[in-house]
Amino acid sequence: MSKGAAARSAFSEFKDELKKISWPPADELKLCTKVVIASTFIFGLGIYITDVIIKGALDGLVMIVKGLFG
Repeated sequence: MSKGAAARSAFSEFKDELKKISWPPADELKLCTKVVIASTFIFGLGIYITDVIIKGALDGLVMIVKGLFG
């Protein structure tokens, strides 16, 4: 089998597999996309706030250590 025939066969099989997929309705897809974007934003904000708190605590600790030991 030539490379071209093999490629056509693979593409044909790919198209057949795509026909078997059950795609969600557009409304459900939009809702799920919004949930993912909102979740990503909320988790990112939570990580940012945690980072700021830890940085503040470490900066405070450094100030205390410098004050004690010069």
